[in-house]
Amino acid sequence: MTKKDWLIILVMYFSFWIYLAIDKYEAKKRFEASIKIDEKPIDVSCGDNIITVAGIYGEISEIQGETVIIKLEDESTMKISRNSILNKVI
Repeated sequence: MTKKDWLIILVMYFSFWIYLAIDKYEAKKRFEASIKIDEKPIDVSCGDNIITVAGIYGEISEIQGETVIIKLEDESTMKISRNSILNKVI
C-alpha cells in the first residue's frame, strides 16, 4: 500500500470517530432536554385536591416545609414529599 492509500484510510478512520463523538454529544443533549424537570414545585395550599406521581388522589390537610400530609378518600392520612405532587385536581 502506498502512502496515499494509508492517508485515505486514516482520514476515513478519524472522520468516523469524529462523527461518532458529535452524535454522542447531540444525543446526550437531547436526553438531558427530554428529562429536564421544572425545579419549581407546584404551588399548593391546604384544602387543595391533588394527584401524586404514584397516582394517589387526596386532599392536602397540612403542609410541613417539604412534606405534605394528605387526607385520602377513606379518611386515612399519608405523609408525602412535596416533590411527589404531580398536579392539582379540579
